[in-house]
Amino acid sequence: GTPQQLVGTLDKVFSKVDARANQLGVEKIKTIGDCYMAAVFGPRADPSEPQLIAELGATVESRQQLVEPLMLLADFMICSVSKFTLDGVHLGCRVGMACGPVVSGVIGISKFAFDVWGDTVNTASRMESGGVRGATQVTQAVHRLLRAAFDFEPRGPIPVKGKGHLETFIHYPDLRDVDSPTWSVATVGSVSGRGPSTIRGSMAV
Repeated sequence: GTPQQLVGTLDKVFSKVDARANQLGVEKIKTIGDCYMAAVFGPRADPSEPQLIAELGATVESRQQLVEPLMLLADFMICSVSKFTLDGVHLGCRVGMACGPVVSGVIGISKFAFDVWGDTVNTASRMESGGVRGATQVTQAVHRLLRAAFDFEPRGPIPVKGKGHLETFIHYPDLRDVDSPTWSVATVGSVSGRGPSTIRGSMAV
């Protein structure tokens, strides 16, 4: 497809994801090309360090309540993307999710843009890049929080750049139901097509 068609398709996809993120209370961080990043933030670690997000003694139940909206958004993204085609090629999406502390804020003195950084974001990106089309790959920490509410398949230890081998788990959404039903959280996914026309990149959800 042409660049205009590609941008138009991305706009349609991400506009749907934006609307769903607002409904779920998930904060969109940014888009870069076909990258969509979003997060749910837990309590701050220290009032004197307002940019640092940390667990702060949250119960397992409260952590689960923080993470669930991101998984619901990931399911929505995968289901929504599967309904799009580009030059007759069906698009697909893979998503990665991790939870843990992040640092957030704005850098520089012009064209301000809020962003998040840290090992949690990097790990989420690795979960996406090593993930599976049409599914969300999560870390063991995310699996522990969501295993009672979502179905997962263990992948076993997989090599993760900069992390060695990590235990990961895969969740497949019900593609029949687009609306199916952190600690801070960041998720990353990518949209990709099968064939010569491809949209691929990291999206954080």
